[in-house]
Amino acid sequence: MPNVSDRCQHFGSKSVLRLLALPLALAVASPVLLADDGDHDQDHRDHGRFVDPIVGSWIVHVTLDTLDPNPDHVPLPFKAVDNVANLGADGNTADFSPPSTTLYGPWVKVGDRIYRQKIVTVNADRTITTAYTGPLVLNQQGDQIRGPMHTFVTDPNDGHIIVQWSGPLVFDRIKFSLAP
Repeated sequence: MPNVSDRCQHFGSKSVLRLLALPLALAVASPVLLADDGDHDQDHRDHGRFVDPIVGSWIVHVTLDTLDPNPDHVPLPFKAVDNVANLGADGNTADFSPPSTTLYGPWVKVGDRIYRQKIVTVNADRTITTAYTGPLVLNQQGDQIRGPMHTFVTDPNDGHIIVQWSGPLVFDRIKFSLAP
């Protein structure tokens, strides 16, 4: 049986190149033609890998339904100052609430478009604020998350709860545009 170089000499090198041109063109074009554009199934892809649809930057609207203790008799429900959160592809949350509090912690997927978070900060007075959220539900359009949160401020020495509050959260996705 003749080897490849014998065939090349028999057909001539130009003939072999012509014969190989079509299979090579198909081999290169097939992955491009068959590739998923991601638009029709709402998959989120980053450099070819799946990125959960919750990943992104969000404005978080916080309302307090409970506050215990409430020595100043703050009328409830109370709309707190909005904050900004970034839910990263690595499962970490960075949350920034005015005037300068930063909270960090993990988020986890617990179902289809359903998530939970635990975010923590150490305050200037060394107390620890821990917020648990969820179940947080991402809407079908992927632009809003809704769910409850429960937050505790604890004493760093013995862990007793100093104050706690709870209420609904609404996250609105920050979308890129050149308009403010």
